[in-house]
Amino acid sequence: LDEIDHTYKQNERTILDEVGNTFDVILEIDGMDSDRRKLHWLLFATAILNGTVEGNVSGQDEPGHVPVAHLEFEKAKEEAIGDARLLPDAKSTRWQVRELAGYVATRALKALARRPAQSGFVGSSPHFNWAGGARDREPESTLRAIFYLKDFVVAACAVSTSSSNQTELTRLQVRGFEFLATLIECFGHSECPKLLAMLGSVPYMLRYSTQITSAVKYA
Repeated sequence: LDEIDHTYKQNERTILDEVGNTFDVILEIDGMDSDRRKLHWLLFATAILNGTVEGNVSGQDEPGHVPVAHLEFEKAKEEAIGDARLLPDAKSTRWQVRELAGYVATRALKALARRPAQSGFVGSSPHFNWAGGARDREPESTLRAIFYLKDFVVAACAVSTSSSNQTELTRLQVRGFEFLATLIECFGHSECPKLLAMLGSVPYMLRYSTQITSAVKYA
């Protein structure tokens, strides 16, 4: 039985690796000329990790007015949720599927970061900043990944502490930490518009420091 279990795990790892490699090709082709498609893959993977995408641009948690039509913001989420609903039940999805979703989320986020960075760090991509206009060479109406940062952090932290029947899901946790580390790399330089005028440059990720610290301590 031990030998059968070992063979099964080896084959499962190979299959997951091959699926991941295949996704890299799909992402490269599908998102070749469209950041919107890369963002869709990121939201789709997050929907699977969270069971749904529940972010909200209104209320106290967001820094003022989001420079994009609210309906457009919601449409992007609904499209991702619609694809995630193709799974029988996103909330009870096997952890192996969620592990793959974590891989997809990380790869899609890194794909959004692949553009010339004038300031030399990955966070200079327009997707990782609130400000728009000539500085970012993007129109104000462009959807940005930072609009959904709350969803991404919630997913990454939850997956980083995953367990089942009092058993640690180590491989899934690793995917969660990879996603979390990529989020910090990409959004770590993003400034909080609400505090910028009062206190100067304040990292936007600071508002999620409690969740991130708890996830890291759990490890």
